Amino acid sequence: MLEKISEILKNKNILKVMSFTIALLMFLIISETGNPFWKDFFREVKYIENVPINVIYEEEEYFVSGIPNQIPIEISGNENQVTAAEKQKSTFSIQIDLSGRTPGEYTIGNEGMKFNIPSGVDANSAVADLNVDIQERVEKEFIIDLNYVNNNVSNGIIFENPVLSESSVTVVGGNKNIDKIAAIKAFVDLGEITDNKEENKKTLTSKLVAYDKTGNVVNNITFSQETIEVTIGYKFETQSIPVIFEFTGQNTMFVNSICPAGETTECVVNQQINVNAFGSDEGLKELTSAGGVVYTANISNIKGETGTITAFATLPNGVTILDGNMMELNLTLEKGETINQNLLVETTGLASGLSIQAIDELEARVNVEITGSASIIKNFQAQDIKVFIDLSEITGSGTYQIPIQIISRLPIDTKLENQIITINVVGE
Repeated sequence: MLEKISEILKNKNILKVMSFTIALLMFLIISETGNPFWKDFFREVKYIENVPINVIYEEEEYFVSGIPNQIPIEISGNENQVTAAEKQKSTFSIQIDLSGRTPGEYTIGNEGMKFNIPSGVDANSAVADLNVDIQERVEKEFIIDLNYVNNNVSNGIIFENPVLSESSVTVVGGNKNIDKIAAIKAFVDLGEITDNKEENKKTLTSKLVAYDKTGNVVNNITFSQETIEVTIGYKFETQSIPVIFEFTGQNTMFVNSICPAGETTECVVNQQINVNAFGSDEGLKELTSAGGVVYTANISNIKGETGTITAFATLPNGVTILDGNMMELNLTLEKGETINQNLLVETTGLASGLSIQAIDELEARVNVEITGSASIIKNFQAQDIKVFIDLSEITGSGTYQIPIQIISRLPIDTKLENQIITINVVGE
């Protein structure tokens, strides 16, 4: 073994390589704190977010844009120093000194930034160079233009003149940006008005936005206040709509009387209940044509002759019930009875310029089986129910088979002997 080592050491080429390697290692060790290559080889890099920027410039003369309030940076150095510096990141800041610069556009990179960080580490911006615009500072007052979104005026809400907390606002910015401003607008979402129907006014917060004459937003300006308060008085233009109750679920007895829960008066048989609705003309017309708004409730869980349930309204699009689409009801129930009635079929919705050829009296009537509580059936009258055909879809002359419909505000079950009626329509 020793002989082999001795032979290796006698080899001049091997000795040259070993000498060079030892010399290089000694050089690196000795110059560990000052040689860039050595430092880069063992360099630690950390990403630091949200480092605030402090800009120095003549604030009373100029307005500066293009510099964010904070940017991310990267710090680097040996591991111990970077770790120690990172613990103090809340004290980091960047200073950009624009003193002496005149109005114009400038590019600011690392060389234009002074990084206030612990010694022993380096820092670089982690974003692209900043495009900075220096303009002459201008301060100007503008009248606030109030605008509405989700305007529900046509849907049953009447608004009074709004009251603004401020009628004007002061805008500060560069001369070129201020010259672009054509209007300062505040937007109010009227859809929020329906959040609380018990109030008669509401105060909304509106953000101010600057626009140029083409409708584009003007940026890089500041407002004396970013928002204003807008108070709007309003009232609901409601329409009283009859309620039609439909009861589902299995029960051996039938609903006799209905009244909203909480009323002090005694429920009576055949009591008419109305609700106040507001909304689109089309939706209200649909409810009127149907004879009222349908509230549905399940009575299968009522045991005995009385009970309290919740009924839910089915509403067309664009229609709102002022007091909500749920109704708590007190019910009384009785054993049921059935009668048969021969009732006249009415027509509705036929367009002007069209008429129905004479229908035989027998053909214009239909047999209806009616089942309900004994008290309701005993006092039943023909006007308590409406049997009709809807002709609103007919647009011209011809023979049509139209389904027969029934509506009643009474809690009854109905069964038609014939479901269809045939009519002849002619033009005038």
